Amino acid sequence: MKKHLFTVAAATLALSLASCDKKDDPIPTKLQGYFYTPDSTSSEKPLTLYMDGVKKGYLPYIKASYDRPLDFADPVLKSTALQFEFMSGTHRFESRDAEGKVVSSTTMSFDYYKNGTSGSATSSVGGAGSSSTGTTAVVWLTR
Repeated sequence: MKKHLFTVAAATLALSLASCDKKDDPIPTKLQGYFYTPDSTSSEKPLTLYMDGVKKGYLPYIKASYDRPLDFADPVLKSTALQFEFMSGTHRFESRDAEGKVVSSTTMSFDYYKNGTSGSATSSVGGAGSSSTGTTAVVWLTR
């Protein structure tokens, strides 16, 4: 009898766990990225952006606050920032000076799910920040 009760309890627990919501896998999503630096010294000493070790281009200097990225609708951002598409997920962004020295390094995640989005960032050198809305991401890096 005890063995039978244990089997029923184990089966009930297994069914309960199986019916729990599992976190969905991220949905691969194409993003439009805008990249810049608010570091005014970069106008004299340009920085080059690398994404996952691949050179993407020069980071333009745009006068902006260090603690808040430019607004998505800002015409200066749209006309001046380095722009390219990239897939959602986790990426390493680096800015390098003219000698190739890494002056800013950050790992950022842009994940999309059926019911929302998720993001995170970890900087190891220099400063960085981002904001995103829909499928648009604004990223800034500084020394």
